[in-house]
Formats: sequence, structure tokens, C-alpha cells
Amino acid sequence: MKNPPKIFSKINTAIPLPCHPKVLIKLNRLCDSGTATSRDITRLATMDPALTIKIMRLHGGGDPKTSSLDAIEQVVSQLGPGTINNVALFCLSNPLSNPLLWKTDANFNQFWYHSLRCAVIARLLSENLVPELADDAYIAGLLHDVGKLLLWSNFKKDYEPLFMKSVQTDSALPAENDSIGTNHCEAGWNVVRNLKTNPFVADAVLYHHFTPKAVADALPLVKIIFIANTVCYQGKGADHIDLMQTLGVSLSADRLDRILAEAKKQTDALLEDVDLTAEALAKDPSPSHKERDAAVYSIFGEFRKLSVQHLTFEHAHAENGVVAMQKNLLQAFKILFDIAAAFFFTYDPIRDALVGKPAESGPNQWPIGRVELTVATGGNLPALTLSNRQIIDSFGYLTNDLITIADEQLVRLLNTEGMLCLPLIYDGRWIGVICAGIDEPQFPLLWEELDLLNSFAAQAATLLDQTEGAEIRPSSTWAMGEPFDDEAIHRVIHEVNNPLGIVKNYLAVLSEKVAGHPEVKDEIALIREEIERIPGIIAQLSKSRYKTGADNVVLDINIIIEDLSKLLTKSVFEHAHITLNFEPDPHLPPCSGNKGHLSQVFINLLKNSVEAMPEGGHIYMTTAYEPDKTGAGGGDIVITIRDDGPGITEENLARLFEPGWSSKGPEHSGLGLSISKDIIDSHNGTINCESRKAIGTTFRITLPVSGRNP
Repeated sequence: MKNPPKIFSKINTAIPLPCHPKVLIKLNRLCDSGTATSRDITRLATMDPALTIKIMRLHGGGDPKTSSLDAIEQVVSQLGPGTINNVALFCLSNPLSNPLLWKTDANFNQFWYHSLRCAVIARLLSENLVPELADDAYIAGLLHDVGKLLLWSNFKKDYEPLFMKSVQTDSALPAENDSIGTNHCEAGWNVVRNLKTNPFVADAVLYHHFTPKAVADALPLVKIIFIANTVCYQGKGADHIDLMQTLGVSLSADRLDRILAEAKKQTDALLEDVDLTAEALAKDPSPSHKERDAAVYSIFGEFRKLSVQHLTFEHAHAENGVVAMQKNLLQAFKILFDIAAAFFFTYDPIRDALVGKPAESGPNQWPIGRVELTVATGGNLPALTLSNRQIIDSFGYLTNDLITIADEQLVRLLNTEGMLCLPLIYDGRWIGVICAGIDEPQFPLLWEELDLLNSFAAQAATLLDQTEGAEIRPSSTWAMGEPFDDEAIHRVIHEVNNPLGIVKNYLAVLSEKVAGHPEVKDEIALIREEIERIPGIIAQLSKSRYKTGADNVVLDINIIIEDLSKLLTKSVFEHAHITLNFEPDPHLPPCSGNKGHLSQVFINLLKNSVEAMPEGGHIYMTTAYEPDKTGAGGGDIVITIRDDGPGITEENLARLFEPGWSSKGPEHSGLGLSISKDIIDSHNGTINCESRKAIGTTFRITLPVSGRNP
């Protein structure tokens, strides 16, 4: 290709591409297992073209001498299972990765299967012809058709019928050029060439539909992918003897047949890893599946919003210190919005200036730490963003000739066509600005995510302010006059993360179960209930902590525990090899209270038990009615939660309900039990704990029956 087509400027190469949900779900489980190696994760992640590109974009790439597959494994190792899991979960929140879409559109499955099969064939061909290129051949084969996903995502209306045709045949290029102005080979090359891996991988993507004569003098990787793609469509070795002769490849028909047989065996094994078969992928979808799409689709939108919150908190609190916080927030930002480059400015009120704060390290570190921008007199975009308290992009200002020299320099540092600036403002005070590098095609997509961008900016500002330990002004109070302190913000984080963790894990399970099971509506309702609790938890901090009264209703404790048991069994207990045994009192009287708060108590206690038994074990829950001993009526509901874990020492038992104290290490906030006690106290109940080393731990909760004033 002598000159890139002009259409490239209109193609958003950073747009989230659809990943196969089965791969994402399996990757979630693998990363959560605690035993996965970087190689295990890489093997699974590189079964999907879009996910492979996503992971490669999170890192600048490695040594050009390193194979593409080794480079990906290095990225996986550096990011760790937690970050890769977050990537998988956020990809799963993409509506294009909706399991129902893949179940109702055979073309997506056929595309994915062809890409995977081509990758395996390419690796085997390379092992026979040029062994040192085997890993690069696999990645090139996997990505050779990724341009189809890119065109489908950018030009869905025009490209959808061509996508269907391109999946079924390899002769759709003329129609793509006529309709779009480019083809999937060129579009794929434009993405892969920027991944900073072996440049011949991108060449293999570009030339895989050229003529055999044109490819004959190409370097080996181009030939290998050309052959792999061709034999994927046409079956036996004898059919390709002429092709081998034209390309100058010494490969007999028998040898090629053996390669194809081995490729089928290896591909089937990979499919089995994600609970798929070639036969299932080839089936036409049932029309009834399509009818369910709308019912479940909304969950993915909600989950996407929650992912912003979860990723922000999780990344921000991974390490201590402002610089670490900035680094982790930038990582979350890149994951959430597919941003290649970004940096922080923090506001210095003494100098009335934005001061660059580098959060990147290494030989290519930006000199942003030496940059200072005056706010009061500056017309640069970061200063305008802060003073106007709104997100600003460079493209509109560029059109009106309002870009300053400083702006141009910042854009060059980011190595993009423009930038997007997010104001970080907390409690009316300026915290700083995030500058993100974007290309023009990415700009309209990001503006569609304006709500999510504002949400991220607000959370980032809050976390940075708290980390820097800024003094809270007297006016900075909650709505009901409660001072805004560190404990309060940590309570938010703790309380938000528990339901989010449940949603995160259970959504993966739900995705596999939505096709034709009568219980699916109930499961969706349970998930929605957990989602809906989140705003209430956060809103509660604007009130006196866990005061009961107006929000109280008559509750059946047995039903609350049974619902939580259903929710947690698949999403938590089975993964942790925990068995929950619940023995309810069938004659349990009702009590009065806040369902969300009491659910949180049970979740906190059950979560504690799970964490105490990393090798698995048993949890026993009971409910019982304990009449008033005076005979005056009323009485208490008694809930016990017992595990057969290692138990708690007497020293630790004495401090169990202290806020901020934990025996589990610095990564734990130590607030779960303190919060639980606050909630039970607010219900006029009691909570205590008994434990013996090597025997187990028992929590005993009492709640007044309905009729007694809590």
C-alpha cells in the first residue's frame, strides 16, 4: 500500500471491539483463581483478536526482537491477574460482547472461529517452515481479519451485510472498497502496525488477500499467513499444490494434510477450554434468543457504569502515595476509555498554576514534570478546563484558531492528533487536570461517554484530595452536618466494593445461563437488587450513619438469607470451594429494619469467613426465635454464622469491631465488622463473636422481632 486511504482519518482505531464472551468469562475465572500463571492467562487471552489488541495497547511494547506472543506475556506479567481481570470484565460490559449478540449472530462466531483456526494453522505451518517465527505467525493469524471488526464497529449500517459476506467467503474486498473506501486488510494493518510488535505481523495482515504471484517474493511471515488463510477456506492438501509451487514453498500435499489434521485437534482443544465446539459455532441461532436480547441488554449498560466506579476505586487504592495514586488512576483511565497516553497536572493555589506531575517511568518518560501553566492569565486548554469547570477538547479550539503554543507542545508530547482535558474538582476546590491524547476519529465516541468521563473525573478528584491529606474546610460537611472525614470516605469505598464484587462475579455466571432457563428472570432480579443498593449505600453517608426509621420495612430474615445464598453460591462460594449450609427456622417471626443494610451485614460476615478459609471449608447459618424471657411478648430473632476456619486469637478477638483495624494485612480496610456493628446497633440488636483456634468462628446476631421499636 503506497498511500494510506483518506478514510483512515475517519476510522476510530481505539473503538472498543467485540470480544467473545466465553473467553472473557473463562478469563475472569482464571484470574480470580489465584493460581494462574502469566502463561496461562496469555494462552487464554490470545484466543480472541479484540482482547489481544486491547492488552497489547495497555503497554508500549517490548524489545522488537521479542516474539509477539512473548511480548504479550510480558505485558500480562507486568499488569498482573487483577488488571487483566478488570480488562476482561470491562470488555464484557461492552454491548458488542453481549453473550446474546454472539448467540444470535452466527457470523460473529464464524469470524472468531476462522481467526482462531487460522492462528493455529499459521503456527503449525511456521513450525514446519520457519520455526523461529511460530509465535509471530500465531498472532498474525489471529489478527489477520481484525479489520472486519473495526469496519463493522465504525460503519455498522454500511458494513453489516459485507461483514456477513466476508465471513462466508474471502472475496469481499471489492465490495468493501466500493462501499467504505477501504478494506479489512488495510483497516487491520492500520491497527496492528501501531502495536509496537514485529512489523512483519502488520505486513501479513495487509497482504493476506493479495495474489499468489504478488506474495511469491514476500518475506516468510506474509507467505505463511497467506497460506493459512487460504487453506482455512479450502480443505485438502492436494488442492494447494499449485499454490505451494507458485509461492516457492516446499510443502507436500500429505504434509499439509497432517498439519490441517493437527490444527483441527489443537483448535478443538482450545474451544473445549472455553466450553465451545466447532459444531456449536456453526449452528444457526434460534430466533427465540433474539427476543431475549432486550431483556438482558440493559444489564450491560448498568454494569459498564459500575465498572467505571469499581476500576477507579480498585486501581486508586492499590498503592499508597500521590504518585502511585496518579499512576493507577491513569491505568484505570486507559482501560476504561481506550486512551493510549495521558498525564496529570495538579493545581498549586500559591502560584495559581497547573504543575505537571509525571506518573510514567522508564526511558521514554515525558518531561511533563518540568511544565507549569499559569491559570489566571493562561488561555491554554488545561487552564481553561479548570476555570470553566468542564471537559474541553482541542479539536473545536483548533478550528477557531484558539490553540496556544503550550497546547501544541502538549499534544506533541502525547503523540496524538489532539487532546481531551478533564477538570478534577472536589468540594468546589481545584485539584488538577487530566490531559488525554486522542485522535480525531476517537473524539465523537468519547463525547458519547461524557457522563462516564465526568464520573471518572469526580471520583479521581475525591481520591487525589484524600490521598494528599488536604485539610477539610469547616464548610465541607455532609448534608446533615456530619463532618467529612477519612473514615467516611473509606466506608464509601468498602460498601461500594462488596456489591460490585458480587455483580462482577455473578454477571459472568449469568451470561452463560440466559439462554432458555426459566430461573433467569429471578437471577436478573437478584443482580438488579444488588445494583440498586449501591446508590442507597452512598446516599446513606449524607445522613446520620445507618439511622433506622423511615426506610424500615417488615422483613423476613429467612428470605433475605436465602436470596443471598443463591447469589453468593455461584459467584463466590463455588470459586472459593466453600459450602454454605443454611438451616432456617420455619416459624421465624418478622422483624422491622432496612433490608439493604442487613444484607450488607450478612455479606460482610460471609465474606470474612470465605477470606479465613483460602483452602475451602464450610459455613453454617441458622435462624431461630428466642422469646422474651419475661413473658411480656416480643423476643428476638437470632442469626448465627459459623465457619470451620482457623479461628481468631484472643488478642485479635478483643479488637474485632474496632474501625480501621484488621488482622488480614494493609490491603484490608478493617471496616467491614465495624460497619456491621453500626448497622446492628442501629436496629437495637446485638452482634458478638466467639472463636477458638483451629476450630472455627461463630458470629451471633440478635434483632428485635417486629412490634418492638428498633
